Amino acid sequence: MSAILITGLVFALLFVAFLWFNIKGLRTMWRDYKRTGSMMALGFFIVGIIGIFTGVWTTLVVIIYYLLRPARG
Repeated sequence: MSAILITGLVFALLFVAFLWFNIKGLRTMWRDYKRTGSMMALGFFIVGIIGIFTGVWTTLVVIIYYLLRPARG
């Protein structure tokens, strides 16, 4: 019984962590777009938003954006 409870708590914690990371990444994309007018940031933001509703891995989109993100000036 306690293994089921622990597993549920771990999954809940992972869900909250991924949700926080995705929201943080989407906010960063939007801020980069507003600050620089970069179409890359806007494109990744749109794909990330669509991904939330279609089941695409938004986390993967956020990670790729962080890898390709232009350096801050």
